[in-house]
Amino acid sequence: MIWFTSDLHLGHRSAINMCERPFETVEEMNETLIWNFNSGVKENDTVYILGDIAYRTPVVEVNRLISRLNGKKILCKGNHDKKYDVKLFAGIYDFLEITVKGINVSLMHYPMMS
Repeated sequence: MIWFTSDLHLGHRSAINMCERPFETVEEMNETLIWNFNSGVKENDTVYILGDIAYRTPVVEVNRLISRLNGKKILCKGNHDKKYDVKLFAGIYDFLEITVKGINVSLMHYPMMS
């Protein structure tokens, strides 16, 4: 199965208020996001993460959180994607074009004019 997600902002305490996320703590947010992610994505699935996987979190913690996410992870870098172990991803790109069931799809974090 192929999945797409973006803007997890793991570890980003301010995302709770700025994005009106329903969590009391950043730890609760991280655990819920990882549980929800892994409830759908299985180990053999491919997931395209379209940027901002984590923010304002020490690199050791970012790597620990990312390593808990299921699937073959492909990252299209966002403005907050600065520090992580590249070995946690099957690929890292600024922009990527793929074909899914015969449909061409352009992937990146930033909005594109069509």
